Amino acid sequence: MHRGEKGEWSESAVQASIRACLAHLEEQQAEESQLRALEVAFRKEFSDRFPADIPPVSQYESKVRHRIALKPGMKTPRQPTYGTPMRWRAAWRRLLDEHLAAGRLRPSSSEYSSPAFIIPKKGMDTDPSIMPRWANDYRILNAATVPDRTPLPLPDEILAVAARARFWFWKTTAAA
Repeated sequence: MHRGEKGEWSESAVQASIRACLAHLEEQQAEESQLRALEVAFRKEFSDRFPADIPPVSQYESKVRHRIALKPGMKTPRQPTYGTPMRWRAAWRRLLDEHLAAGRLRPSSSEYSSPAFIIPKKGMDTDPSIMPRWANDYRILNAATVPDRTPLPLPDEILAVAARARFWFWKTTAAA
């Protein structure tokens, strides 16, 4: 592209830039369309691995019970909820009802409380089918609890074991 004597872009250079941008946008849209088609095909082909709903937690009995141990001298954290804008309350209620109905959430009688809030997603104001992200603020509760080691190995331990492992790969062919 060339600039004129005063450092301005020539009209032909601007038009060439616009054409290049439009061509790039068309390529991007075509690629996105192909990716969406691939996603649909994969979800159809592997539908058994993409369940429409997650089974309720209540179906899986576990002997593991979690308890919260507070640091000495700490009071039970009870935080009030955060305010929610009226325009997002219906979406939050729908999200809550959906999780309750699916069994992923259940009413609690815990003495601990931490505020929950939602993070709106792009387009939520115009499309009611777009659900917000749910977030809980556990910072105060986490600060009051005694750190508890989990039974899972640390990532460094997993990587150390994996580094010593031997993997055997082979290729097989089958006549069609």
